[in-house]
Amino acid sequence: RWGRPVNVRLRGMWLSDSATIVPTHWNLRTGIFLKHYVYERLVGGGRPGFAHILVTQLVTAFWHGVYPGYFIFFISTVFYLQSARTIYRAEQTVLPGWLVGSSLWWLIKVVWTDVAVCHLSMAFMLLEANASFEVFRDVGFVIHITMFVLSAVGMALPRASRKKAK
Repeated sequence: RWGRPVNVRLRGMWLSDSATIVPTHWNLRTGIFLKHYVYERLVGGGRPGFAHILVTQLVTAFWHGVYPGYFIFFISTVFYLQSARTIYRAEQTVLPGWLVGSSLWWLIKVVWTDVAVCHLSMAFMLLEANASFEVFRDVGFVIHITMFVLSAVGMALPRASRKKAK
């Protein structure tokens, strides 16, 4: 099969409209390994939560090395993923269908996803804590604040009801 050497799907990554989709297009083989050997084992048969994502991302940070930038990046992605869950939950429970199904809403989510990825990636590239926080400070921590607020709002939103298959 010729698809095995593919490790990145750039178009899929840059057109992702959710943080939860980005990892399915980036560093594919490593993502499969981490999902199977870390995340799914932590979750077991239960419901995945914040702690499961945090531990998986910490393992990923160690995998890359012990530079502070890796830890800043991967811990930030936990809130990035939580904010994506909040957006999804809002789409399922409180946002009007006409908005959720619109091209404008899709474009807003793609832009948010790409801007957040680029912003958070600065820590990954700079590696040093001071340099990373300086970049975040230069933009007023706006991406981080948005992720934290969305994560907090997500705790207040009702859960989407799951339709049972007959």
